[in-house]
Amino acid sequence: MRAGARIRQADLDHLRELAKGFRWQAWLRDGFRHVGKVQFLSALDHYEAGTPRDFGEPSCFQCGKIKANIGQAPKKCGKCGRAWFCNVECQKAAWENHKPVCKTLEQCRFVNV
Repeated sequence: MRAGARIRQADLDHLRELAKGFRWQAWLRDGFRHVGKVQFLSALDHYEAGTPRDFGEPSCFQCGKIKANIGQAPKKCGKCGRAWFCNVECQKAAWENHKPVCKTLEQCRFVNV
């Protein structure tokens, strides 16, 4: 889904302040997750009025940048395949938050009881 709009600077600033107020803990399973917060703030930082941004497009889990920002598509995590990173530096910087959820598909299997 592609979406673009013209958002006033004051509204962008307000959204940024709201997002900063949310906290995330690895052990807490609800709330504004670190990854979503980073991607949301990055979308605000790279906002261009009227330019659509594809919400289905992969973005770096550390800095939130997309292909248009870095010139190439972010790469999937080699272990879980569910996280995306634009470079090794972002992958290393995100490891503390990503490690608790970085599991292979085999490790994620649940047993029906």
